Amino acid sequence: MIIHDHEQYSAEWWQARLGIPTASGVDKLITSTGAPSKQAAAYANTLIAERLSGRSDDSVSTVWTERGRETEGEAREMLELVLDQEITEVGFITTDDRTIGCSPDGVILSEGSILEGVEIKCPKGSTHVEYLRAGKVPPKYLGQVQTCLYVTGASAWWFCSYYPGIDPLILRVEPDLEWHGKLEEAVQALHQTIEQSIKTLENKSEK
Repeated sequence: MIIHDHEQYSAEWWQARLGIPTASGVDKLITSTGAPSKQAAAYANTLIAERLSGRSDDSVSTVWTERGRETEGEAREMLELVLDQEITEVGFITTDDRTIGCSPDGVILSEGSILEGVEIKCPKGSTHVEYLRAGKVPPKYLGQVQTCLYVTGASAWWFCSYYPGIDPLILRVEPDLEWHGKLEEAVQALHQTIEQSIKTLENKSEK
């Protein structure tokens, strides 16, 4: 595991993520059940374009992402009180081979090592209520949480949905080793596709 100590959403943070799959995009590679995603080919194209151009098209913020960043700090403070643990903010984390990464919303450290982590969502009120009524991690975020566990080797990850004035949803998620195996296979196949495609495209440009 490598911790790239860049402030999230900084130019250095975006650069560190270029051309590799991340936890926030892993649902485009495999589903929460471990099946291949129908978006895998398009995801590969996105990562190839990042490698070739040296830039990401995902760096444009939306109203909801900006709102989420503003509320995330409040949610993190609440979660520290509930868990009775200090939550440390980090930048971008990759596996040792840098084939996949994640940007946790916070980690819980023990003697300098990542013991647990947190994933915080600050959706609009109606969506938060939907999550509360379901009482489980929304399927679209399961892969993201499991990828964080896979990359960091943490023993557990806390999922928190937060909306001011309404009870939060706080759930503890443990590693799914079977899913991790499927993720590893999918990541290896993805990088083979990326490398082969880049080689083919570069050869064409030389002719």
